[in-house]
Amino acid sequence: MKFFSYICLGFLLLTTPLLQAQVGQGVDSNQVDYRTPREYEIGGIRVVGNGAIREQVIIARSGLQVGDIIEIPGDETSNAVKKIWRTSLFSQVEIKLEKTFGDVAFLLIELQERPRLSRYFVR
Repeated sequence: MKFFSYICLGFLLLTTPLLQAQVGQGVDSNQVDYRTPREYEIGGIRVVGNGAIREQVIIARSGLQVGDIIEIPGDETSNAVKKIWRTSLFSQVEIKLEKTFGDVAFLLIELQERPRLSRYFVR
């Protein structure tokens, strides 16, 4: 019985590096080389963190549209962040590359809304 457990342990020790090597060979499509910008077509834009403001309004305000050709990293995304920031409705604005399929990029706009005064009482 002890011999069998040593064989199992040895087998696990020998195969674990092989399994890890196979996982590491895949190319992470979300890795962006910031030294060399690359052109992508926007395949979709998703907004997270909005409460009172509709997703379509935020996307329209950013100036980005599905089907546009942009460079990542590039001026288009930083200008979109500035346009959303100028509304003064958000305390944090980030545009992230959610996923890519070849030359098609899916963007994620992450927001944090500022507190809003919805009602007040006079005594």
